[in-house]
Amino acid sequence: MRAYEQLLLRCRNQKLNLKFEIQPASLILTVQSDFDAQRIVYKDIHYQPDQIIKMQRYLTGQVPADFVHVFTRSNKQLIAKPFNKAELLPINTIEWVHHEPENY
Repeated sequence: MRAYEQLLLRCRNQKLNLKFEIQPASLILTVQSDFDAQRIVYKDIHYQPDQIIKMQRYLTGQVPADFVHVFTRSNKQLIAKPFNKAELLPINTIEWVHHEPENY
């Protein structure tokens, strides 16, 4: 079962806490239930720095917001519909963590 399907089954009707860990080469997104601490971790998400900056500006102070899985197919962004409908999950908090590259 895919991570987003698991998230929907575990956390439907619960508010979520998001933690974005921005690393130099990828992003880690931890999605955790505010109710029972169930969590799903998305690792090695590739990102464009300018898109992260836009998302931070948009989401800072914008709670309530909703979480939905978006994927790309044929250069189009589509909303995942694992159970034949798009389901949005409410977000309670958002945390941004920036990891700087280590100098060796």
